[in-house]
Amino acid sequence: MAPALKVLLLLVFLLLLGVGVAFYLVFRYPLAVNAARERVSLRLSGLKPANVATSVGTLRAFVGGGGPCVVFLHGAGDQAGTWSGVVPALVAQYRVVALDLPGHGASAPKGGPLPMDVVLQGTRQALLQLCPEGPVTVVGNSLGAWLSCLLAAEEKRVAKVVLVNGGPIKGHYLGPTLAPKNREEARAVMETLMGPVGATVPGFVLDDVVRAGQTGPVARLLEALSSWEPYVWEGEALKQLKVPVFLLWGEEDRLFDRAYAQKLLAAFPQAQVQFLAGCGHIPQRQCPGSFSHALARFLTQGT
Repeated sequence: MAPALKVLLLLVFLLLLGVGVAFYLVFRYPLAVNAARERVSLRLSGLKPANVATSVGTLRAFVGGGGPCVVFLHGAGDQAGTWSGVVPALVAQYRVVALDLPGHGASAPKGGPLPMDVVLQGTRQALLQLCPEGPVTVVGNSLGAWLSCLLAAEEKRVAKVVLVNGGPIKGHYLGPTLAPKNREEARAVMETLMGPVGATVPGFVLDDVVRAGQTGPVARLLEALSSWEPYVWEGEALKQLKVPVFLLWGEEDRLFDRAYAQKLLAAFPQAQVQFLAGCGHIPQRQCPGSFSHALARFLTQGT
């Protein structure tokens, strides 16, 4: 066999092997593959990874752009890449920070329960280092929205908060477990989070949702569920939030639904709201276009 033909056959073999490995990873670990894709997208948008030393361990952030600081905090079980469809339009005007919360993505701690004080203090210390000067806008989804309120109460540099399908008030969720043990429970969770489109999620993705629900950050947060209660706001505690508040809300969400958003509006009379039709619990991923348009309008208010 000619040497050139041998090289060609080797290249074809390696190509087929690479395709086979790629298909295996997509079908075996679809959530991790999507997270990797989103994190690459963050970097292509001009954000660079940064390691931040905190008392809870080293946290990973993606940082880029220049101007007033806008910090993005994802929800439980998610990672910084969830904002990949939103940040490209902002890096020209703002210093953008997308953080992996403690115990999520590439951030420590890597094992054990995740108490709320660990998540809050690690996030707070990262914010102090990554945005040493104000004003800072914190955009938080779900758990990140709760953290946004806690940070705004502690840090004077936080000038605005954007609550995306979450907040500091106790919810009224009575739906399926968020740590599913089988495909049926996983599909119920996806319908809760995404609305009707969640019913169409493929089985191999649901299998990965089950794996993540049993061993990932959500399971670790649930192990420390008793640590959450002191950080829930009610009554006089609600007066801690004195900065402008914008609710950016996916209407299809059944975890923190429209009724929960109305509770926040009643608690924070200065708040504004925009409901996003056809979007669920994570609208920045599900509806990045309408989300970005609404966010950009709020960021420019008062400037």
